[in-house]
Amino acid sequence: YMIDAHWGIELLAATPFEHEVKLKGTSLGSAANGKLGTLKHLPPTLSVVYYPLDSKSDFQPYLGAGINYTVIYDEHVGS
Repeated sequence: YMIDAHWGIELLAATPFEHEVKLKGTSLGSAANGKLGTLKHLPPTLSVVYYPLDSKSDFQPYLGAGINYTVIYDEHVGS
């Protein structure tokens, strides 16, 4: 959302990411293959962005800062 010609607010939202958590260099055996478990996370980010050039410019650099709160859920720990 553009507040005016130079300032904007952005909300980055995504579908949840799923990750496998593994441990390298262990002797957990070939069955476990170092896998500790899985988890999902959702990282919404709210940013304030400054665009120094005219909005009709072909080149549009920007400077931004934001805050993120990552929610981790649906954790599964292996044996």
